[in-house]
Parts: sequence; C-alpha cells; structure tokens
Amino acid sequence: MKLKLRNTALVGSLGALMFTGLTAGASASASSSPAPAEKGTLAAAGSIDTGISAGSSRYTRFTGTGTGPFNYRIWDARNPSKTLGLLAGTVQQTEVLNYKRNTFKHRVTIKVTTASGTLKGGGSANMKLNCGTGCSTGGAKSGTLKKGKATVFEFTVTSGGTKTVNLRPQPTMKITGGGVTGPASGDGLAAVRCDSTYKNMGRGCVFPSVQPVFSLSRTDPEVNENATHVYDAQRKIAGAPGLQTPLHKVSTAQGKKNRSKMCPTGPAHPRPAGKECDEYPFASTKEGGNPANGSTRLISKDDNQKAGNRLKLWYKDNRVIVDDPFWVSIK
Repeated sequence: MKLKLRNTALVGSLGALMFTGLTAGASASASSSPAPAEKGTLAAAGSIDTGISAGSSRYTRFTGTGTGPFNYRIWDARNPSKTLGLLAGTVQQTEVLNYKRNTFKHRVTIKVTTASGTLKGGGSANMKLNCGTGCSTGGAKSGTLKKGKATVFEFTVTSGGTKTVNLRPQPTMKITGGGVTGPASGDGLAAVRCDSTYKNMGRGCVFPSVQPVFSLSRTDPEVNENATHVYDAQRKIAGAPGLQTPLHKVSTAQGKKNRSKMCPTGPAHPRPAGKECDEYPFASTKEGGNPANGSTRLISKDDNQKAGNRLKLWYKDNRVIVDDPFWVSIK
C-alpha cells in the first residue's frame, strides 16, 4: 500500500525541533561538543550534529535523514584559541524502519572535506550508538577519517520485548590522531516508536511524529460511495475533522461503542436490502461516536465493507495505534 503523509518533509533546524520535542528557546548544547580530552599540552573534542543545532532533516513514517556539520579540533591546552589540527566536513544520519520487524538500520556517514595541521593525514574513529534500555545496536564500529573520503558506520538497532517503547539512538565516537584521542558526539534523529500492538504482524517501528494520511478516491468504483460521504462530511461538520484537524485512533472496544451511537441497529432502525449505515468521523476515532457533530449515510454494503477493510489494513501498515493522530484525504 502506498503511504501518503502530511507534511512529510521537514527541513532545517525548525523541523528537527518539532520532532525532538524541544521548544524554540531550548538549548542544544547537550548534543554539541563533549568535554574535551587532554593529553599533556593537547586537548581535543568534536561534534557530529545533524538536526537540532545546525543540520537539516527529512522524515516519512518509516525513513529519517539528518545532515549537518562535522567538526573535530585539536588545540593547545595552554592556549585554547590555538588550533593545532582540524578535521571538518559533513555528517549524515539515516534510519530505515520496517512496519513489521523489530530491527532497523541506523547509518552514520562522515565525509571529511578539510584536514589540516596535525590531522592533515586524518585519524581513526571508533563509534558507538547508544539507544538506552530495551534495545541493542550490535557494538562499536571502526573506520578511518581522511580528506575526500566518506566513511560509513552502520548499526542494526533491535527493539526487544512486547511493550511500546520510544527510542532515540545517538552516536558517540572517539577519534585518534595528531597525538591525542578525543571525543565527538551529537544529536540523533527523531524518536522511533516500536510496538507489538498488531499481534499477527509482530513487532514494528515508525517515526510517530510523522502523521500519516489515509486516502480514498471518489472515482474508485469499489469505494466511491464511502469516499463521497467522507468528502461531503468533512465540509459539513464543524472543524472539518480529518481535513483541517486530525483524527485520533481509539481502541477496538471504544470503536464499537462509537458505531452503536452513530448507526444503531434493531427493528427501530431498518436497512434497505444491500445497504449499510456509514458514519464519519470513523467510529475507530476519538472524534467519532458524536451524533451532534458527525454524519451518517446509507451506502452500498459492499462499498462500505471494502472501505472499512482498507482502513483496517492501513492502520496496520502504518502502525497507527491508540491516540495516534492521522489525516484523511479524499480525491
């Protein structure tokens, strides 16, 4: 199923702030250069920021990319303004998630464009990816940093157990060269959520801050009646739910209660042969189940059931769980 997303590409530091939960006035210093290492008269430290401080980022429900500056500097501990060696360039972090697997790839690529002083010949690097409790990353990776070379550090992140957890893998590294070994660290990508909600699919992971879009077409003969009803309802109901404000998933039990409020059954509510009651907002959402701010329409039973099955499958494919916001687009 093709995934459609609302505002999927968030570029620049503002986009990163939106995803990491920082406010516009929050400091990013915690993810900048770590405390320097010192050896004799030498001191060294670096940063691999890819979002909060100076990078740019792009996300979909299942992919994330952040790009920013790489800097590693050796200086005279007696005179911190005196640079003795420098490595500089760009760093890119990428994550590719899977909606039905509990593992995903986290790749860090460092490209050195400047190497000077005691670091003119480059340096060796050892990188770790830290993701906290409940996950593993497969240990440290090693590589060489040289001018004109792109060095890739690839990790396989595994989220174990059955609980719903949020992960935010963050890289740290040690660089050796120019007579000293120093640290470099930076911010990671947006938080990843892994869950086991859909039992028949196993565990899977998404970027929950990306709000997906469920789409139907009024020209699709299989679901055109349902699509037309939703299209009309979005333009009639206050707040235009799903169009101007997001819908929010509820539990299966709550969805049944919502449906009974909108489309009651029994002798007092007969249905013409081959027809079913369709409701919007969907019964499976928090916005559903409110006759005072909702819409119902009798439509073809076959049309209604096919549209409902598409929505159920879409929930699974995008790992939309209780309280998740999403949008509805009708062509």
